Amino acid sequence: MALSQKAKLIISILVDIFGYSSYLIPFFGELTDIGYAFIEAAWIWFSYKTAVGAAFGGLEEILPYTDFIPTCTIVHFIMKSKEKKKENSSKISSSDKLKNGDK
Repeated sequence: MALSQKAKLIISILVDIFGYSSYLIPFFGELTDIGYAFIEAAWIWFSYKTAVGAAFGGLEEILPYTDFIPTCTIVHFIMKSKEKKKENSSKISSSDKLKNGDK
């Protein structure tokens, strides 16, 4: 079952909030980021199918003091934007074919 865009956004926000919450526990929080990096990277990969986004999400979690970056949410909007561009370009090419009488 595929998740809707709204569900993906909500889960992405929750993943980012959970990743940011590691700041609540000094020192221990940075250690948990190492393990959490795999969770974040896996979520990005399985939800958005982008290796670059997954690698960036994992790296962002591993690097110290970068947890404030909402990587999953950013990837969500980037992928949604790419999807819209793809839809629009296919609509444009379809309308051009109709104007030219092509089927």
